[in-house]
Amino acid sequence: MFDEAAKNPEALPLLEFILDELYKQRSDNSLITWAAYDKLGGLKGAIAKRADEIFAKLSKPAQRALVGILSGLIQLSENGAAVLRRASRADLPSHSAAKEILDAYITAKRFVSDRDQAGEHTVALTHAALLTAWPRVQRWVHGNQEFLREKARIREARRQDLEENKSYSYLLPRGKQLKAGRQLLKKRRHDLSPEEISFIRRSSRRARVRAGVLSAGLVSAVALSLILLGVLAVAALLSSNGVNPHEYYVLVTQQYAKGYIQRRSGDKTVALREYQKGLDGSLSLNVPVALRFFDMEAFYRMLELITDTGAADPADPTLEKMYGLASDIAKSQEQNLLESDHVVVELSETIGRFLFERGRWQKSAKYYDRRLTWLRERTKRNPSDKANQEEVFYTLKRTGASARSPSSRALISAFC
Repeated sequence: MFDEAAKNPEALPLLEFILDELYKQRSDNSLITWAAYDKLGGLKGAIAKRADEIFAKLSKPAQRALVGILSGLIQLSENGAAVLRRASRADLPSHSAAKEILDAYITAKRFVSDRDQAGEHTVALTHAALLTAWPRVQRWVHGNQEFLREKARIREARRQDLEENKSYSYLLPRGKQLKAGRQLLKKRRHDLSPEEISFIRRSSRRARVRAGVLSAGLVSAVALSLILLGVLAVAALLSSNGVNPHEYYVLVTQQYAKGYIQRRSGDKTVALREYQKGLDGSLSLNVPVALRFFDMEAFYRMLELITDTGAADPADPTLEKMYGLASDIAKSQEQNLLESDHVVVELSETIGRFLFERGRWQKSAKYYDRRLTWLRERTKRNPSDKANQEEVFYTLKRTGASARSPSSRALISAFC
């Protein structure tokens, strides 16, 4: 045992582990035997055997969810080798299966739970020997190299995004990075943390908003404030709906610009107030559908700011009005570069999740049920769309609406 431990840089924790296991298997006369050591498989074999024993006792959903936990606790070095990573609990999947894994391996001292300097809960593998001594981990790392790299890219972008007070600068850009993020959301949502899911959704939403605005030919330049719109194009659109362009600028554009600047500077309370003024001004006007993307984006920012500042929730009529606007956009034929229903599907999920997380479950279920109705229409158009099926089951799981909603039962029947 001494010779085997001397070859390993993690000798002390390995010795601690195997001595503890040997003591548990001591003979009736309290002797530690060679037979017990050999049965354990030696120093590294003991670690792998114990890790697999814990794994075998997990439920099937928890066994499948292990990869999501490992992807948060392992990262790749520059030469592609797996190394340990200490993760905050917020960086790990939060569903019940993930909690079962963490509880089991922390209790068995294969994972260690601690707090960082900011008081945030963290989790890490107990020692690096698990990376080399546990064949299950070695196989998984070998087969998930690209997944680990993509997760690392998203983590870094999200870290920078948080440092910049959730500005647009570090969201996943359109193209290869955003496409990869969307693929993770479709195929490996279960292996992502809530924060990673939210970050990808924000990136995707921002890309769609910009695509919708650009498709209407409304952007002429990007300025310090928000977006300086093509004045003549906007004025013509507003005038055609009987809206005074100057009034729109004062009540809406100017306030959104102020909100954007205050949010970037870190004054979230003032930013929320400016966004609210702009949204109230826009809702009081008969603004064309093509300009409602700005209202959608301002509303998303408001929900984030409300969560960050602890401000009062938006009034229910405001939520209903925003849903109505999203429905109008979905029904409009003007946004030919967008999937027509994506805005309302995304908004329904955002409002539903916001209310759910604030304990307003009945209100939350209403918006998720609406989302299911739109998803059902998608299903009629393309019954074999696997991504849509995943969206349906995700929504059902979030709300527990399957027992109450006729649309939920119909969708379950269609997919099962």
